[in-house]
Amino acid sequence: VSTLVLYIFQDYLSGYAVSLEKDYLAKLTKQLKMENGKKRPNKKIIEKLNENVEEIQGNQAVVDNIRDNIIKLCFVHRFKDSDEGIRTESMVHLATWIETNPEYFMKVTYLKYFGWLLSDSSIDVRLQVLKSLPDIIKASHHSSMVDNPAIRQFFERFKSRILEIATLDVDTDVRIGAVNVLTE
Repeated sequence: VSTLVLYIFQDYLSGYAVSLEKDYLAKLTKQLKMENGKKRPNKKIIEKLNENVEEIQGNQAVVDNIRDNIIKLCFVHRFKDSDEGIRTESMVHLATWIETNPEYFMKVTYLKYFGWLLSDSSIDVRLQVLKSLPDIIKASHHSSMVDNPAIRQFFERFKSRILEIATLDVDTDVRIGAVNVLTE
């Protein structure tokens, strides 16, 4: 239960971090740039905007620290849990984090967990990994990075395993999932 609570909290933090960046920091930065671009910029407004930007950046740093701690203290241990349900939930939530905030999570550091669990003994875990990968690939196309090196590195490392699953896995649904990943 505690693992799932932390994962759900991480789901929220990922969305909140994106909101901080897009809804607040980007707007404040734009306002600051516009004010500085004026012939006679108002120093009090500039000072207030700078304070707000610093506050938002401080909030981002706190959120990033909490997210890193959840990964280090919970996820890293639970993704290899003896309970296949916990391993499956770990992959569901990691996929959610990547889709919600690809700029932060779309890195080899996080994608490797999907690759490692392609060899999981549980059919359900392998199937969940293969169901998540197409959405992650789509998220990489929608992020600011057109050619995502993390996705490329992931497939360089794990393409042979996905091909092996597509042709040799004992479960038909897992084989179909692997084919879907390869065609994405």
